[in-house]
Amino acid sequence: MKNETRIGAIWLGAVVAYSVAIGVMGGCGSSTPAPDALASPDASISPSPSASATPGAGGSGGTGGSPDSSASPSATPSAAATAAAGVYAAGTSQDSGGNDAPGYWKDGAWNLLPRVDLTKGATATSLVVSGGSVYVGGTSHSSDIVAVPGVWIGGTWNALTPLVSGKTCTVNAIALSGGSVYAAGTSTNSSDQSVPGYWKDGAWNALTPLDITKVSYVTSIAVSGGSVYVGGFSSNSSNQTVPGYWKDGSWNALSTPNLNVANAVNSITISGGVVYAAGFSSTGGSIAIPGYWIGGSRTDLTPLNSSWNSAVKSIIVSGGVVYAAGYSNSTAPLSVAGYWQDTVWHGLTPPDATQSSGVNSIVVSGGSVYAAGYSSTAARNPSPPITVPGYWKDGTWVGLTPSVAGKSAVVNSIVVVQ
Repeated sequence: MKNETRIGAIWLGAVVAYSVAIGVMGGCGSSTPAPDALASPDASISPSPSASATPGAGGSGGTGGSPDSSASPSATPSAAATAAAGVYAAGTSQDSGGNDAPGYWKDGAWNLLPRVDLTKGATATSLVVSGGSVYVGGTSHSSDIVAVPGVWIGGTWNALTPLVSGKTCTVNAIALSGGSVYAAGTSTNSSDQSVPGYWKDGAWNALTPLDITKVSYVTSIAVSGGSVYVGGFSSNSSNQTVPGYWKDGSWNALSTPNLNVANAVNSITISGGVVYAAGFSSTGGSIAIPGYWIGGSRTDLTPLNSSWNSAVKSIIVSGGVVYAAGYSNSTAPLSVAGYWQDTVWHGLTPPDATQSSGVNSIVVSGGSVYAAGYSSTAARNPSPPITVPGYWKDGTWVGLTPSVAGKSAVVNSIVVVQ
């Protein structure tokens, strides 16, 4: 794809890649890059998976299920984590050593979450606020750099059991429904193959890929009407990436113009019993086309420049209106943060319009639109630009203070509690 830059284990640039902090595909947490359009363009910090959001309850990460559960797999929320009205934004902020540190901002104040090893990185990918508690999904690296999947509940880390001990895994999205906690991601098997699936209350549920010897990936999860929906992509025997989702374990492929290049569902939500899945398809020229599928029918969205990549990272439905947020590359090429309302593009102005920006998560609450992600400062040659965390409320940028001045940070998921 055009405008690609590889930083760490992720493909960045016009959106190419996924947005989980640990390598993206292959053996979950490996250095194999994801196919495209899931990570924040030009970011120097590991962003998280984009997905759907439940306004006022669940943020990016595919939390489309009922947010009314206060269930906890293995921890009791502390008093300090008691949820109150406000804006919650989960993500990653680099520490003084340059390692990614997980946490969330509550009304602008940073709340650091514990790591498996303080000398290694971790990422908060998904956020839900429910029953007076804060739930954050993500991955934390051990001392031997094994990516450990888990959920922070009330600030306490709850590790999830991998398929094989010592193999790296990911949690890319969480959801709460019916008193249960769902954490979607990948787990590596004994053959070093990345297996898509989700943990329900700590128990692993594998999802059947199109071809177990090829790459499949989970980006988002929603629980609705007693059914579990898991979005992502699965590669077939011809190594073609097929966008789609699993419903109660059964694969549902979605249409795309070209299977020979990257395609993926980055976000999924359910509204009125209808499945809304968003992400990108690709043209014959390997250009990522932003779009979404409603009940399986694809709607391609108009980018700022059809010669460069664009993608949807997060989708919600509010008042019958579809909000599909992400980025679109301009003529520079420059990634521009914004969202499509139904099919109309709304660009968002960052502090520095000469630098790239992007949206990883969107919610609508109290009549306002909150789009969270990052903006960038001027490049520090030969180093990449610094990414600045924040969100746009009704189009106005609200910057968040990183844990360490001068270090990169990003918002991966936003929740607004009224």
